[in-house]
Amino acid sequence: MARAGDGPAVSRAVPGTSRSHRSLTSGTMDLHQPCNGRGESTVSQRVTQRQRRSATYSLTMFCLILLVMFAMNLRLPQRLVAIVPITVAGVESVRALMALGRLEASSRERLWPVVSLGLVGLMLMSLLTQVVFYGPQKAYEECMTGAHTRVAQVDCQRQRERPVLGTLLVR
Repeated sequence: MARAGDGPAVSRAVPGTSRSHRSLTSGTMDLHQPCNGRGESTVSQRVTQRQRRSATYSLTMFCLILLVMFAMNLRLPQRLVAIVPITVAGVESVRALMALGRLEASSRERLWPVVSLGLVGLMLMSLLTQVVFYGPQKAYEECMTGAHTRVAQVDCQRQRERPVLGTLLVR
């Protein structure tokens, strides 16, 4: 739309495209935002890219976190399988943060990848703690599996409450 007194709006082709892009304020060409073949500006393309990345990232992270939660409920040797989805989730979080940085996203858009990276870190620390204390934890799980009476369960609890550091240094 041209304002009164601005003169006729001139339509020129944007270099590298077959379409022109008119400024809404003066009716003249805006060469700073070239158009693509559909007439959309690069600003709307960036927003669309962010929305696509966000949706893809959300679905991927949901599936990975669900897989980690499933793997963390397995028995102890098989539980170490959770390291794979935890690692993939960490890599995806870092990639999403880097992509949002390239797209000059706001800090609000970067919040969820940061939160998911924190969750991934917590899950990784939990898994690594279980690896460090594998021996005592495995013994406790085996004891509880064989404990069918309340007295046997209490005995397993006493065995678990012994100083862990002492059992790690002795082995």
